[in-house]
Amino acid sequence: MIGKGEDDPHAGARAAIERCWLLGRRLAEARHGLHGLLPTSPEALVEPDEATTDPLDVYLFRLGEMRLDAYLFRLSAALTTLIEEATEPVLLAGSRFMLFLDVAEDLRALEAAGAIASADQVLGMRDRVRRHYLIPTLAPEERAAALNQAWTDGQSMIDLLVGLSRHIQSRDLVPGLVAFGDGQP
Repeated sequence: MIGKGEDDPHAGARAAIERCWLLGRRLAEARHGLHGLLPTSPEALVEPDEATTDPLDVYLFRLGEMRLDAYLFRLSAALTTLIEEATEPVLLAGSRFMLFLDVAEDLRALEAAGAIASADQVLGMRDRVRRHYLIPTLAPEERAAALNQAWTDGQSMIDLLVGLSRHIQSRDLVPGLVAFGDGQP
């Protein structure tokens, strides 16, 4: 228990991980809002002709595109926060002395500690997320495949955060940290 006037040695780790949890919850909300839009098919991605299509259908198509963009942004934000902010505090809280020079090695250390299932899975997601800005420029078949992969990656990211949360909670690495998915951090 931290007394009055004492510094909390876990404050930085808690703040970084809480940001990760917050972005993970926002990703889950965005993913939930996409039910019916994803997974998708190339035919569903063809932009309606505004001159010949009911304005309501055009509006709904544009609204769906905005929701897809928000989802892709939230997936990117949650993944980036995990890699850039949460990895180091979890490793340090687990008493692992490390030099944080290489993302892949940090993720492999998390995998070795049992905090995440697969470093390669996270690295693969990172590589795909880096190319999300290209999705609107792709042909319908390639765009549908990329969006469907992003849909799968979103669930994988949520599962990854649940697993990381369980790891942190089971080892009490950051005392007082609320588990991912259990209310507000």
